[in-house]
Amino acid sequence: PLRIPGTARIALEDPRWVPPTIREIAAASCRQLEILRDMRGLDWTCLAPAAQFEPGIRTGGYRTGGADLVIDEDGRSALSMEDYAIALLDEIESPTATCEVLSAGW
Repeated sequence: PLRIPGTARIALEDPRWVPPTIREIAAASCRQLEILRDMRGLDWTCLAPAAQFEPGIRTGGYRTGGADLVIDEDGRSALSMEDYAIALLDEIESPTATCEVLSAGW
C-alpha cells in the first residue's frame, strides 16, 4: 500500500519495488488495508516494511516514512526482519500512527 516518494503511484505498480513473484501477496495486503480503512471504531496501524525485507543484521536503527516507501540515498529500499521487529515494538510502546500506514526502512 506504500506510495513511491515524489509520485502518485503505489509501489505495487512498479516491478522494481514489487516483483511479479510476490505481486499477488502484495495486492492482498492492499485489499486488507482497504478493509481496515472501512472499519469504524477500530484502532489499527499498518506497519509496512521496505521493498527488500529479509533476515539480516539487527542494527537497532530504522526510519519511518508514513505512507511513502522508505528509500535511501542510493535508491534502495531495505530493512532486516530484525530491525522491523524493533520498529514494530517501538510503535506498540509509543504509537505514532493511528488508523494509518507507517513504512519502515533504513
